Amino acid sequence: MFKKILVPLDGSMLAEKALPYAVRLANRLDAQLYLIRTVEVPHLVSNQRKLGKELVKDAENYLGGIIQLLSSRTLKPHTEPLRLHSIVVMGEPAQEICNFASNLEIDLVIMSTHGRSGFSRLVTGSVATKILHQLNTPVMLVRPFVQNYSQLLAETFSGIGEPYSNRFEDAGGRLLLTLDGTELAETALEPACEMASKLQAELHLLNVRDEETPFFYGDLGGMGYLDTRYYEVDPEDEVAQVTYLSSIADKVAEKNLKTVIEVRKGNVAEQIVDYANRIGADAIIMATHAPSDLGWFLSGSTAEAVMRLSHLPVLMLPVHGGKPSRSDSINRENQRRGNMTMVD
Repeated sequence: MFKKILVPLDGSMLAEKALPYAVRLANRLDAQLYLIRTVEVPHLVSNQRKLGKELVKDAENYLGGIIQLLSSRTLKPHTEPLRLHSIVVMGEPAQEICNFASNLEIDLVIMSTHGRSGFSRLVTGSVATKILHQLNTPVMLVRPFVQNYSQLLAETFSGIGEPYSNRFEDAGGRLLLTLDGTELAETALEPACEMASKLQAELHLLNVRDEETPFFYGDLGGMGYLDTRYYEVDPEDEVAQVTYLSSIADKVAEKNLKTVIEVRKGNVAEQIVDYANRIGADAIIMATHAPSDLGWFLSGSTAEAVMRLSHLPVLMLPVHGGKPSRSDSINRENQRRGNMTMVD
């Protein structure tokens, strides 16, 4: 797992702010790094064929320049040319990115939550959301600290205007995994352990009990309604929360990973971000599960709230329809056959 990393780019400096994280992770995980740019030709223009060729050529030149910079020894950090690949595709961005990721069996998508269209479109209603809904592939979202379209990529790598861009730089560090007591949330455990092992990082397990009455979430009105309880453990029993996290920590310890457990009470997203900042986390990891294709990123959801409150990388593990991810299914099949090793 995490052998092939994909970064979607749209030509903007804001989209490129995902690259420092991607390069550092590719180096640390010994992964191949793929850069993809999609080209859309307006339907109403004349001579679409000629325009399409010109746009593709421009995109290829753009990605070629990015690869040249990322492999330059003057850039810190840089990566080896053999690790870098570029692809230009024509069509609707989200669909083409998903097609490429599926066909190449990409293990991780890293993208900025800002692009040419800005936050509201790219995150709330467009590319990132569609990718999370259509793929079982983990997606790491990065929210730029400064919305500076003119900033040079080399400046971003050096940390100018982006104080969190040095995450994953050195061995060690801390990863924060959020757990809510559900089996769906626990589908993020194996990928989190895999990343912690490769990065030699501590894995912090966090459970937050909301101050409010435990809520239910489901499909939007008119689409049917499926109640899903937020907690499977008794939310009034703090001992149960500690016991629950301790049982998870015991499983993690079997993988020779150092774990820390934390139980908190309060607004879930605020507590997640506060704890992540307090421990200096390199990334926040969470399963994004909902009973509908629209559920996880609706306004007010935990995932969206965390993205709004933090500039740390947030690794989303999408779970569709209550089903485990492809890697989780493979792990279970290997266990059934007596093979207990983690799939790469």
